[in-house]
Amino acid sequence: MDATLDQSLRQLVELNARFGERRSQAVRDLIERKFFGQGYETVVVLSSLEGDLEEPLRVQLEAVRSGISYKGSVLVDNGTVVEANLKPSYEVFP
Repeated sequence: MDATLDQSLRQLVELNARFGERRSQAVRDLIERKFFGQGYETVVVLSSLEGDLEEPLRVQLEAVRSGISYKGSVLVDNGTVVEANLKPSYEVFP
């Protein structure tokens, strides 16, 4: 019985790890689709997407459009990017 419980626990831990990876990739894909659709050539998620990804989720990112680098954050809630606060690099440096 102990061996069966131990095996079940290991399988549960493995499933949780796989779900976390899938959730992390889903959030990354959602953000990339949103910004590639708006004409950005590069989108790099700077925040760690590990652990508990409870929404609303604020994610730091860097993106490039028309040769200009943008940095900021997006808010993901209910499987949608609901807010984006990106500033071009020329506003950051005087």
